[in-house]
Amino acid sequence: CSKTQNSSHTARLAQLTKSHLSYHPQILIAMCEVISHQDVPMEPACHLFREIRVSPATPNALSSALRTAPAHSSLVLEEGTFVESQPLRITRPGISISSASHKAAHVVGKLSGSDAPLLSIEAAEVVVRHISFENNAGKKEDDQERSRHSACLVIRGDSNPEIINCSFTAAHGCGIDIKDSSSPCIQDCDVSNSSCGIHVRGTAAPLIKRTKMHNCRDACIKLSDSCAGSVKDCMMEDSFEAGVVAAGRSTTYLSGNRLLNTTGCGFLLLDCTTVTCERNEVSGKHINGVQAGEESDITFSHNKILKSEGSGIVVHDQARGSFFSNEVRETTMAGVGVRDRATPLLCGNNIIGGAGSGVVLVGHAGGVFMGNNISENKCAGIGLKGNADALFQDNAIRNNDGYGIWMQDDVKSTFQNNVIEKNQLAGISVNHRAFPRCFGNQVREGLQVGLLVQNEAGGVYCKNFFSANVGANVLLMGGSRTSLVENTISRSPGGGVLIRGQASSKLIGNTIEGNSRANLAVLDEARPQAEGNMILDGDGRGIVVTGTSRAELSNNLIMGHGLAGMYVGGEANPVVDGNVICNSGASGLVVEDSARGKFTENCFSGNACAAIAIQGRAAPLMTRNTVVHEGRGGIWLGEEASGTVEKNYVEDAVHAWRMCPNVTAKVSTKVEALEKLKLRLEAAKGSIRPKPAMVVVEDGMTGEKMLGTESVKCARGGVVLMEDHCWPGEDSMPDTTLPIF
Repeated sequence: CSKTQNSSHTARLAQLTKSHLSYHPQILIAMCEVISHQDVPMEPACHLFREIRVSPATPNALSSALRTAPAHSSLVLEEGTFVESQPLRITRPGISISSASHKAAHVVGKLSGSDAPLLSIEAAEVVVRHISFENNAGKKEDDQERSRHSACLVIRGDSNPEIINCSFTAAHGCGIDIKDSSSPCIQDCDVSNSSCGIHVRGTAAPLIKRTKMHNCRDACIKLSDSCAGSVKDCMMEDSFEAGVVAAGRSTTYLSGNRLLNTTGCGFLLLDCTTVTCERNEVSGKHINGVQAGEESDITFSHNKILKSEGSGIVVHDQARGSFFSNEVRETTMAGVGVRDRATPLLCGNNIIGGAGSGVVLVGHAGGVFMGNNISENKCAGIGLKGNADALFQDNAIRNNDGYGIWMQDDVKSTFQNNVIEKNQLAGISVNHRAFPRCFGNQVREGLQVGLLVQNEAGGVYCKNFFSANVGANVLLMGGSRTSLVENTISRSPGGGVLIRGQASSKLIGNTIEGNSRANLAVLDEARPQAEGNMILDGDGRGIVVTGTSRAELSNNLIMGHGLAGMYVGGEANPVVDGNVICNSGASGLVVEDSARGKFTENCFSGNACAAIAIQGRAAPLMTRNTVVHEGRGGIWLGEEASGTVEKNYVEDAVHAWRMCPNVTAKVSTKVEALEKLKLRLEAAKGSIRPKPAMVVVEDGMTGEKMLGTESVKCARGGVVLMEDHCWPGEDSMPDTTLPIF
C-alpha cells in the first residue's frame, strides 16, 4: 500500500485484502501497479489474476469450481482424487488448471449413463498441466459407437489449449477427441486404455509431441476429415487395429514417432489422405508396416519398418504415394506389395532380408521404382504377376535366394539400368505370356541362368550386359518369342545363349563372347533368327544347331573359338547365309548326323582344321561359299556325306578338297572367276554390322544429355536417342510369330 498515490487507491487495496480469495505476493504487487497508475475498475483486475485452490474433499469440487470461475482464473488442484459425476466444461478464456504437485491430482469421471466427455475445452488460451484424468463412462458393448462421445477430453471450436504432462484414460471411449477448427498443443502426455488414443477430425490442426499412446483397443491415433497439424516424437504402443489410421483428406505431418506392437498395421492410410510420414519406426508385433489404400497419396520417407509379419509396405486399390529412402527389413511376406491399380513411386529404399520377395506387384499394379536396394530376400528380389506394368530403373537387385526378377501371366513392365547380380536362381525369369522391355541392365554372377524366358513369354531386351552367370547367360525355352538386340553376353561357364523347345527369337547385333561350351546353341524345334551378331572367343563352339531346328543365321561374325566355329547336327535344317567364320581351333563349319540346311555365301578363313567338314549322313546344300584358308584344308566330305556342294571358291591349301570314296554328294569344283569371288568375300565381310559406339551427347536445343551414336544426326542440332530407346507399343507390333524390334 505504500506505493499508492492517494487514499482511494489505499481503500481499494484494503477492500481487496479482506476478500475471501488468496493471492500470491507477485499478484498483489502487479495489482498495486495496475491500481496505482490506471483508473481501472476493481472487478476486472481481480478476475485477471485470480487463483482458486480446489480440494478433493468435496464431491464434484472441480466441476463446481469451473462453473463459477471467471475468465483468466488459475485453478490449483490439491493432492488427491477428484470424483466427478458432472461433466467438466471450460467455456471461458484464459482458464488454467494445474496440480499443486506433479501429477498428484487425479480426476475420475463417473458420469453414469452419460455419453458426455469428462473434460470439454471450448475456449481460447486454456492451459491444463500435471493432472491425470480417467473417464469410466460409456458401455463396453458400444465402444465403436461411443468412442467419439465418451471421450476423456474433447477439444472443440476455435480453442487452442495447451495440455502439458497430463494423462488420459477412457475405459470405453476416446482418450482425446480434437475436432472442429481447434489447434491445441498436447505435449509430454500419456493416453492409455482407451478405444482410440487420440482422434483428430474436422479441420483441427494440433501439435502433438512427446506423447505416449498405448493399450488402445482400436488405434493409437486417428486422423480424419480435413485435419492437419503435426505429430512428433511420440510413442504408440500396443494397439489392436493400427498405430496410426489416417483417412478422409487429412494432411497431418508425422515425424520421429515410434510404433511398437500395433498388431494390425503400423500406419493404415485410407480414402484421399495426403499425410506425410517421416523418420518414424515401426517394429514389434504387427502385420503390415504401412498399408496405403483407396485413393490415398501419401509421402513416406526415411522411415524404418522392421520384422513385419506380413509386408513392410502395402499399396493397393488406386493409391499412389511417394516412398523415399525407407528401410524395410526382415518381413515375413513381401517387403513391398503393390496390387490392384495402385501406382506408387519408390525411390532409394532399402528392402532387405525378407522371408518372401523384396517387391511384389499383382493385378494391374503399376508405379515407378528407382534406385532401390533389394537384396538378401528368401524369394525373388522383384516378383510380378497378373497385368502389372511398372518402370524399374537404377535398382540394385542382389544376393536374393530366389530369382532376381520373376514375371508371369500377362506382365508388361520396363526395366532400365538395373544391376541384377549374385542371385541364387535366374537373374530375370519371364514366364507364361509376360512381355517385358529390358534396356541397359547388368545381369551378372548368378548361380543359375542370367535371363530365362519360357512358356509363351517374350520381351524386348536391348543393350543389356549378361555376364558370368553359372548355368547360362541366356536361356530361351518353350514357345517364347524374344528379341535380343545389341546385348553383350559374356563369360558364362554354362554357355552364352541357349535356345530350346519351339522358341522363336530374334538376335540382332549382339556381342556374344568368351562363354564356355557354346556361345550360341539352338536345340529341339527352335526357330531363331540371328543376324549381325559378333560371336567371339568361346572355349567351346561358336554356334551349335541340333535337333530339328530351322534356325536362320545370317551376316554374323564367328571368330576365335576353341572348337568348331559352327556345328550343325541331328536333323537340323538351318539357313546359314553371309556369315564370316574364322580362326577356329578346329573346323570352321561341321555338318553331321542327318542334318541338312542351306549354306550360302559364307566366308571361311584361318580355321585350324577344315573350313567345311560334312560327315555322317548329312545332306546340306553348300553353294557360293568362299574359303580363304591358312589352315590344313578347305572342304572335306566324309564317307556317307550327301547333298550338293557347288560353286564354292576354295583357295589353295594343303588339302583344298578332300573326299572319301563313298561320298554321294553332288560336288562341283568349277568356280566362278577368282576376282568376282574375292569381291564377294569383301562384300560378306562388309555385311557384318559393327556395334555402334555409344556416346553421351547433348541435345542442341534443350541441352539434355542422352545416349546416342555419332553417326545419327538430330534435326535439333544434336544427336538423337538410339531407336531402341523408343519401345514399340502393342498396336505397332505386327501380329507374327516373331516379335519385331
